[in-house]
Amino acid sequence: MTEPHTVNLSTILIQTNNIYPNRKVGIFLLFHIYLTKKAMKTKSLIKTLFLLLTVTLGSSCSKENSTADGDVSLLYNRWWYESNNTNPAPDLFFNSTSAYQQHQVISGVSVFYNGTWTWEDQDQKIMKVIHDSGTGTTTTLWFQFSGIQEGRFKVKQSSDGVTFSNTTLVYLFTNE
Repeated sequence: MTEPHTVNLSTILIQTNNIYPNRKVGIFLLFHIYLTKKAMKTKSLIKTLFLLLTVTLGSSCSKENSTADGDVSLLYNRWWYESNNTNPAPDLFFNSTSAYQQHQVISGVSVFYNGTWTWEDQDQKIMKVIHDSGTGTTTTLWFQFSGIQEGRFKVKQSSDGVTFSNTTLVYLFTNE
């Protein structure tokens, strides 16, 4: 005798009755098979929905993370001030035409420095800044940006373009 194949409920009932003449056992097996198949479909559906939800959330999270470093053009044409007021770093201005300005108050005196900037490695967000210290000499610094957003960015400094400081400064946008 071949094993019964289940096609639909009536076929299962007929095949079950042929194998199990006791009607209660046949009906029990019928519902057991039906519920098992239903549960398998439900588990499969739940797994599919879970996978879809995971992929959707994962891709939306990765989009947020990818924009966390932001568009470098958000740096241009605005003054930025360092958010730590206890020991503030100089205010910075990056003109979109590669001009650079720095403003700092030293012993109550407002001092401005001018210079130029170029992207040394735009993918890594490393900018080379050459500024005139005001005494006829120039100083070269490298900035490595991260977390660039509409109103803030993080930056580390380097004097050689290779080794960046462990200190990360957070700069905020001013409306000035």
